Amino acid sequence: MAVHLGFALLALVSMSVAFAPDCKDLIKPLVLEDHSEIHGKWIYVMGSADHLFFQNALKTLQSSWIDLSPKSGQKTATLRWGDRM
Repeated sequence: MAVHLGFALLALVSMSVAFAPDCKDLIKPLVLEDHSEIHGKWIYVMGSADHLFFQNALKTLQSSWIDLSPKSGQKTATLRWGDRM
């Protein structure tokens, strides 16, 4: 029984290490050849600010979304958004 528990704990530890992102990957700029990866509806989940004006603005925000859709060329897109304050 103890051997099975040991293997289970070892598996869980190795899985948690495998899913931990590297900080360098999180702050790396996004460079896309195909912009279709960012098209669609995006929902605002959480944010932070270091300036008091923006901190107060975030406190009043209840929900927010944006929708990116391509225009005729690859270089332009239409941006629509909605905010609930």
